[in-house]
Formats: sequence, C-alpha cells, structure tokens
Amino acid sequence: MFATHLFQHASRLALMALLMATSGCAMVQVESVRPKDFVASKRGDVLTTGQWSNATLSALQVLGLDESRCLKDRNLCRQKLVEREGLNDEQRQSALAEIWLDEDLKLDEDARRDPFTPELKTTARLAHLRVVQHSYAYLFFTQRNPADRALEDRQAQVRDYYNYATQQALVGLFNESREDIAKWMGDDNQFVLPFGPWTLYGRTEGLVHGAGLPQELVSASTLQFNGLRNQYRRDGLGAEVVAVYARQVAQSSRTPQPWTETPFPAVTLLLRFEGQTLEEVLATQRIEVLGLDPHRQRTVTLHRTQVPVAGNFTAGYGLWLARSGFARQSLLTLIGRGDVLESPQIYLMQPYDPNRKILVMLHGLASSPEAWVNVANEVLGDETLRQNFQIWQVYYPTNLPLALNN
Repeated sequence: MFATHLFQHASRLALMALLMATSGCAMVQVESVRPKDFVASKRGDVLTTGQWSNATLSALQVLGLDESRCLKDRNLCRQKLVEREGLNDEQRQSALAEIWLDEDLKLDEDARRDPFTPELKTTARLAHLRVVQHSYAYLFFTQRNPADRALEDRQAQVRDYYNYATQQALVGLFNESREDIAKWMGDDNQFVLPFGPWTLYGRTEGLVHGAGLPQELVSASTLQFNGLRNQYRRDGLGAEVVAVYARQVAQSSRTPQPWTETPFPAVTLLLRFEGQTLEEVLATQRIEVLGLDPHRQRTVTLHRTQVPVAGNFTAGYGLWLARSGFARQSLLTLIGRGDVLESPQIYLMQPYDPNRKILVMLHGLASSPEAWVNVANEVLGDETLRQNFQIWQVYYPTNLPLALNN
C-alpha cells in the first residue's frame, strides 16, 4: 500500500516536471499591446521612426536575409533583393525603395555635416532618384494598380517615399544647377539636364509665369508660419514646393502694369520614368519632370492611371507675406517715408483664371494686404471656394488724399 502511494506520488511529480519543462520550451507566447504601439508596428518605417518597416523586414526574412547584415552592407542586401526569388513585385520594389531611402537619409545627414564636399550631395541626389524609381515602379508597374491598394498602409508609405525623394532630388538639383537648366533650355521652354547616368527633361510652364525661371525652389514641408491659424494642403502624389521669383515683394509702383501674379506660386513636381513595362522602367535612364499648378490641376495621368495631385495652398501665400515687409511699409507710407507707393498695386494670389470669380480684398488706412491674412488663407484652403474664386489683393498708398485714392 505504501509502495503504491509512493509510486503515485512520484508519477505526479514526474508529470508536473514534464509539464513545466514543456511550458518552459514553448516558442509562442502572447501579450497585449497598447493601441499606439499597434499603429506604430503597422505604419512605422524609415521615414517616420528611422527603422525599417515590418513589410521590408518580412521581405528580407522570406529571402533568408539577416537584418543586421543588411544594415552593414545595403548594397549587398539590395543585390540579393533583386536576384533572389520568393517575393512578388510589390514586395520587392517597395523594400528596395525603403532601403534606398535609408541610405538617402544618411547621405543627406552627411552632406549637412560636411556641406563643402559636393560629392556627398551628388551621391545623395543619385540615391533620391533610385528611391523615386522603385517607388514609381511599385505604384504603377506591379500587378495591382493604385486603386486596388487604396486602403493599404504600404501604398501610403511608398507614396511618401516617392514624394519625399522627388522633393529632395528636384529642389536640390534645381537650386544647385539653375544656370545649367537655363543654359539647356530651348525657345519652347523645353530643358534637358544630364545628371550622372540620368537625363532629366521636361517643360518649364509650371515653373514660369512671364518672369523666366524662379530664383530658387523651397520645399513647402520645411516652412512653418507664425500668424496663420491653419496651413492647408491636399494629399496626393508629387512634391509640394514654392517657386521663388523674388527675394521680397516689390513695394514701389515702378512696374509696366498695375498688377502682378504672386512671386511665390505653389508648384507640385512629379517625376515620370520612361518605359511601358516594369523591366523598362527599371532599366531606363530618362526621366520626365512635370511641374503642375495645384490650383488648376487636381489629377494627373501616369501610365494610364489617374491619380490625385498633391498641393500646398498656404506655403506660397505665407512666404509672400513673410517676405513682403507690409506691416512696416504701411506705417512708413502713411507718413510719406519708406518705399513710397505712387499708385495701387494688385497682386493675384494664383494665375488668372477667367472661369473663377474674383474676390477683391482692399485694406484700410495705415494697413496692407496683411489685414486679410487669415481670411485669404481660409479661402485658399477651402476646396469649394478655391475652385470657384480667385483672390486679388490690392495694396495702395494710404498717405494720399482720400478723394484721390477713391
């Protein structure tokens, strides 16, 4: 009896030990995550968190590539992504775009630390174009079109890669090579710009309004304004920039006409790679540059796909006000000092459109167009108002007699 009891006790101990050993070797465990961590794990990527996205890490794991080794040798990692089988085109092109972007960001940082080494800037610009190329291939030359992926996080990430790299490439190239672009520009406003293995070409209508090429391009995403309640933009494809035609707003009336378009127009820039197949797009070295007016163009067709055009409707207006000096000039002109205005000036806040009604904004005594700062911005920011109205700002010399001004 005692032996039987002892045997049963020993059996229970052995079973408990077995269960404990088995549970100790369990490979799968579960724990709860906070909502913000859940969102970060789904949408975090090299552009938002500095770490490669789960989608890219999963693609590397499918190919048996180690993340730490890839981080040490991105060139080898990209080569394996191109050569090895096991991924579909969407996984391959989006992962290549993100890994190129990681290198792109590090090159940009190195170039900022050492601005006197032009080779760093050139290498960074070439990396920008590789990001755009693989992003463009993912968006328009994989099995599914953008509409099929409309609600997918990965497409939103790759769209951001395209927009960011396009902004960095074109703003940098234009500001560094403006004289070369002007030199290569023909009478029909066509230009060709050789850059490394690439040839960029296009027309400059989106970048001119009678004043030739702008003096510089400014990324709208880098601008932050005090004094404006809201900043308005539209999601879509393309780099949102401001084309700067003047360092400041001219205050005198010595112009051949009493009106002028804003010297800081909003422009959306896109890059379109030549080719009709995925292989051709990845092999081409010719890129078309498109400059669009976001006020007039809401969509663009790329490879038989109509996509929305991104736009920033506050940055140009805010930069115009920031560089105008209106507040100081309005007080000086009241006492006949400063750059005295001899007659009114009219500023068109966007290129003239005969199909839009005109809102004339007229300031009061000792004032300037800054009096309408938030009203004008709200009109520019509202989609319905923007499509039906255009703003004309009047700036006039308030020191003149009322009868004459009237």
